[in-house]
Amino acid sequence: MDAPHIVFGFRPTVLVGLLSAVALAWLFWQVIVPRQLQGLRVAFPTAEKRYEVHRVTGSAREARRLLRTSGMRFGVTAYLMAFIGAILLLVEIGLIEFGFQDGFSAINLGLALVLISITGVTSIGVALAAQLLPSQGMQRAIMQHRDPARIRASLMLLVAWACIVVLVWALLSSVEPEWRLSVTLLVAFFPPVMAYGRVLGSSWHAMRYANRNVAAGRPSPFQGHTPTPRQQAVGLIVNVNLMAMPIVALNTLASLVLMLVAPGVFVHSDRVAALPEYREQATVMEEGGALGFYAIEALSYIEEPALRAPLVAMVLLFLLLNVAVVGVLFVYEVARIMFLDVAEVSGRGGIHITDSRLLRAERSQQARVLNFCFTGFAGQSMLLVALAILTFWDSINLPGGAGCGRWEDTVCMIVEKDALEALTWMLASGGQVAFFVIWLRSLSIGHRINEVSFDAGAGENRRRLESMEDVIYLRKGSWLPLLADDAWATALNRFEESGSTVVEPSLQGIELSRRTMARMELYAALGRWSEAEQQAVSLLALSAQSGGGHARSLLVAASIAQRDVSEAKTRLGMMSDDDLETNRFRWLLSLLQPKSRILSERVIGSLLVDPVTRWNIELIERTQTGQAVGFTATRDGPMTRRGLLGDLARLRLQNDPERALTLLDRHVSAHGIAPEDWLHGEAVRILLHLDAGRVATAGALALALPSSAQRHPHMRAVLTHLGSLGQAVAPSSEPTGMTWLDEGLGDWVSRWPSMHEATSPPLWSNRTLRMHAWTANAWSLHDADGDGSTMVRTLGQSSKKAEPRLVGKSPPKGLHLHLCGLLVDVGGYPVDVGLPGTLDVDAARDAGLLG
Repeated sequence: MDAPHIVFGFRPTVLVGLLSAVALAWLFWQVIVPRQLQGLRVAFPTAEKRYEVHRVTGSAREARRLLRTSGMRFGVTAYLMAFIGAILLLVEIGLIEFGFQDGFSAINLGLALVLISITGVTSIGVALAAQLLPSQGMQRAIMQHRDPARIRASLMLLVAWACIVVLVWALLSSVEPEWRLSVTLLVAFFPPVMAYGRVLGSSWHAMRYANRNVAAGRPSPFQGHTPTPRQQAVGLIVNVNLMAMPIVALNTLASLVLMLVAPGVFVHSDRVAALPEYREQATVMEEGGALGFYAIEALSYIEEPALRAPLVAMVLLFLLLNVAVVGVLFVYEVARIMFLDVAEVSGRGGIHITDSRLLRAERSQQARVLNFCFTGFAGQSMLLVALAILTFWDSINLPGGAGCGRWEDTVCMIVEKDALEALTWMLASGGQVAFFVIWLRSLSIGHRINEVSFDAGAGENRRRLESMEDVIYLRKGSWLPLLADDAWATALNRFEESGSTVVEPSLQGIELSRRTMARMELYAALGRWSEAEQQAVSLLALSAQSGGGHARSLLVAASIAQRDVSEAKTRLGMMSDDDLETNRFRWLLSLLQPKSRILSERVIGSLLVDPVTRWNIELIERTQTGQAVGFTATRDGPMTRRGLLGDLARLRLQNDPERALTLLDRHVSAHGIAPEDWLHGEAVRILLHLDAGRVATAGALALALPSSAQRHPHMRAVLTHLGSLGQAVAPSSEPTGMTWLDEGLGDWVSRWPSMHEATSPPLWSNRTLRMHAWTANAWSLHDADGDGSTMVRTLGQSSKKAEPRLVGKSPPKGLHLHLCGLLVDVGGYPVDVGLPGTLDVDAARDAGLLG
């Protein structure tokens, strides 16, 4: 059979090929892909050698909803482009075989090559970023799926890699043209080839562990239910392929070594050479390596051509297309394993895209994993499928020479027979060798997965029990109401009891959720936002179906406290659209980015009459004028108390403790508040007496406190300071660890900016702490009433410009315990997100945010 030629110009069969390819791709995407992605699950450790497995997609409908996630557009587009390109090639070959057209349509062939090439180049960038850039989700709970800095870094990596490829091309100038092109392209596609090997090599044991049970009709440890006949059939096919993968990879490696050391070994007998269907290949790798070579020799003894030729073709197809087919068809198995994220107990050298808790809690992270699977993993496999289609059995489907027409000196110089054949076996061999190396590395720990207990029913059991949680725990729900009432001792006692109480196995899951919620809320109340964020992510992972209580609200608050605008936007999109709490967060986010219209005029109008927002607006106005104290509140409540203590801190900064003490006494007397009912206020009272030089009075107030006051974190800090002055007994260590960072062990000075992101530090002893003080709360620079305050003159400037003005200054003792910035109500508790000195008050006013 002669090689097909290229037909230029438009003809009806062009539309037939194009429409057929698009229709098949649409059908594949709408039917096959969702069915393959149903049953995705994520596992994360809850104890040593114990994982909980939670469902992400339980049906094809849920899988379609996941595929429609905005972050999925990139992966979906790239995957479909490559798929349409490959189908176009097959349709074109089919039209030629059945006599509907004389040769390849230049339009469809060109479009197919462009689509596949774009996806191939995309796979290089995605694979580079996944392997060289650190996973953000492994460092902290970042959920946004479009990080500009990461995108820029990915593009820079791609440009740098392109420079390396160009350098390789230049260094190979003396090599034969076909080898020069194939080796250069192999270097170009080295990142996705390595990604293929790393993912499959490290996941092989986990996939075998799951599919061998399914193939035998037993429940998979990750699924927890008896497989259907269809699932059992798929499991059997996957299991057989998995068992064959190391053998095929070893064949590739051995063949490469023999080809280099003893190329004369692979010379076919005269019997094979005499076969009418045999075509001599440039290398043994184009025949499937040693296995393919000896399979052809063995099958040559079959006299009947009708039986021999198909058998030879099937063997070669399996060996030559193994990497390509596995890469395309195993993408769903790989997605399942990457969602499970059990690489640490099943292999070495894998690729981690994101944290498993984030993967359970957020669709944006699920989209990131699927994007990698569809582009970084399957992208180069689609390219390899296209290459195999064109170059199979001496490139019988590849146009060449005069058959290229006017493309002979352009496109066909690149799409050239010897170069593409060499590139095909090089890419396939590279994937096999990479897989084999990682697979060997993983052998020593692959057995560990058998020692791990996977609880596939944890999610369903927890959802069943959550409806009875109030009854089971006598309506002991969120810890925030206790913290809002300043009942820290009660809250910590309850938290300690929850960790020491032995519960029956059926309640262990829901008990874990409750302890996680407690840690989240306690850390948030202490302003330890990084830890609160981590616990919120864990809670969402454990209780995604029920919403995780206040987890989403605290995640938004954490992003605002960390001044991460893009992350806060993403998290806000996961909250209720027209909820007062959500709109308060939108208003706070608008302050950080006043020139972007995040809020409508209707929403701004409703917020201007909201008491919490009004208090924040008044604080911003006072910040611009340097006025430490606002209007006197007539009511008592958590928000009023927190705001008052913040004003007292501002008075301390301008060295006015007596006025602060008067305001505190007036509020306590007006509302009949006993010292033990508001220990936070009493702690500030002691600090004010210390500021005024009345050390003995401060000590007497401390001695009058109940013993439970030692568990109040703010009072603990004050009592510790009084202990250093000899005026009180320093409290014993807090067993729960719920304290301010400077009370714990280790170097708190270097950790403060990354842990207490919205709280001014207790010391301004170095440049980092001084810059953080300005970023966390502009009032750190307040030193005089009114316009004379240094803060007023510095407001709106960067932390680098503000930092020198804090040199030589020290904050009043314990200022961090009660200085607050902007507040937002979460579950009745006033959460402090700070007040950055970089805030552009005039821009916020122009945007209508201040009324």
